[in-house]
Amino acid sequence: MLGDLPFPTEIWSRPANEVRCWEDWLSMQGDLMARMEPILSGKNMTDLWTNTCRPRPEEAELRESVWRVCSEFLSRPLTTGLGIRMFRLDPYSRPLTIHLVGAGHNETLGARTTDLDELSRMFPGHQGLEVVMVGPEVVKGPIMRPPLRAFGPRGRVYISAYKGLYHEFWEELVEKGEAARPDLVVGFHPGKLKVTELDRLKD
Repeated sequence: MLGDLPFPTEIWSRPANEVRCWEDWLSMQGDLMARMEPILSGKNMTDLWTNTCRPRPEEAELRESVWRVCSEFLSRPLTTGLGIRMFRLDPYSRPLTIHLVGAGHNETLGARTTDLDELSRMFPGHQGLEVVMVGPEVVKGPIMRPPLRAFGPRGRVYISAYKGLYHEFWEELVEKGEAARPDLVVGFHPGKLKVTELDRLKD
């Protein structure tokens, strides 16, 4: 279903500090069923079940499955945005750099450079947000491009990726000034970071 998901979302009509749960987010999106219908009835969905040689599920079950995929996808920018708020970072006053530690197949398989644009809907008019995905299981694709050295692109979310361990990324790029130091480090499922890696972040 590549190309169909996730469905398009709307600019937030409420400030980010008022959006605390999925119900709050959904209340700003209008009729999602209308946006999901082209996915459910589209050629990619038909081809999916034809190629798997399995019977197509009932529509209600299929709709729930599509929503699970979309909510998992959207949870990444929303969690990142929550971190920005929790640590009282101000994306309107200056560009921010976020390192996503332990990124792997879930975040990078088929990833596109627009995958975290929900952050721009969360913080419209921000000064620039850079997200660097770092992990030994990062999958090559369009996001495998160099990180920014200092300033983020105003009003845009810039995604880059590094295939390797975080301390390697830090030593090879951050310490040499080839990548910006992070304002925030996020780990969805990073495993155990070395103590030396965490110590370096304090400097």
